[in-house]
Amino acid sequence: MNFSRQANPYLLDRNGQNFVFAQAQALKEMLSQPRMAVYIREANGDPELAFRLYRWNIILSESLLMPFHFLEVALRNRLSDLLFARTNVNWPMVAFGDRSWQQNINPIPGFPATPQWEIEKTRNKLNGNSRRVVTADCIISQMMFGFWVKLFNADYDQFLWTGGVHPKVFPHAPANVDRNYARRKLEELRIMRNRIAHHEIIFTKRPVATNDLLEEICDWMDPDLHHLVRTTSDFRKVNGGRPQ
Repeated sequence: MNFSRQANPYLLDRNGQNFVFAQAQALKEMLSQPRMAVYIREANGDPELAFRLYRWNIILSESLLMPFHFLEVALRNRLSDLLFARTNVNWPMVAFGDRSWQQNINPIPGFPATPQWEIEKTRNKLNGNSRRVVTADCIISQMMFGFWVKLFNADYDQFLWTGGVHPKVFPHAPANVDRNYARRKLEELRIMRNRIAHHEIIFTKRPVATNDLLEEICDWMDPDLHHLVRTTSDFRKVNGGRPQ
C-alpha cells in the first residue's frame, strides 16, 4: 500500500484536489452528528482535524484486516482439524441441532447441540443459495469467527481440550497458555474485529495492543505465520501517521 495517500490529510482524490470538510454540510449530515461528535471531541473542536481523524481511523481499521485474515483462516483450519480428530466423522456435514436429532440421539456424541445448530444453519443457508455441491470446506469457511472462539469455552473442556491447546492448535505457545487464557485473548480480538466490521472508532481502543496480540497468537501457531504478518502488515506505519 502506498502510504503517501494517508500521510497527506487533505488529498482525497487522484487529482490531488483539496477538500474542505468544514464546508461540506451535506457530507457532515450523511456521516451523522453523533458519529462525528466522537472525532470532534478528539480534535478539540476542530472539524478539519476531526475529519482527518475519521479518515485515518478507516485506514487504521483497514491495516488490521490483513493480520485478522491470517489469524482467522489459520485458527479455523487448526480447530476444524481438531474437530475432525475428536469426532471421527465429517462433522460439517453430519452436525445437527437438537431440534433435528432423530429420536433425540446426538449425531456427534459429546459435541453440544448449540454449535451443531450453528453448523446446521450455515449448511442449510449454503444449500439454499448455492448451485454448487456444498462441501465440508464450504461450511468451514462460512462459520463466523465467534463460532471458533466459543470452542475455547469451558463447555468444551472434555470434548476438545483434554490434551491441552498446544499440540494441535498452538504448538509454539508458551507453557502458560491454557484453554482459558487463549479464550480470553481471542475474545479480546473478536470484540475488536466486530468494532472494525461495524465501522466503529478503534484508535481509542488500544489498536497497538490488538496488533501485538494478533502477531503473538499467530506465533503460537507457526513462527513463519508470525513472520509473514509482521513483515507484510502496514499497521505500524499507518498508526504512526495520526493526523495532528
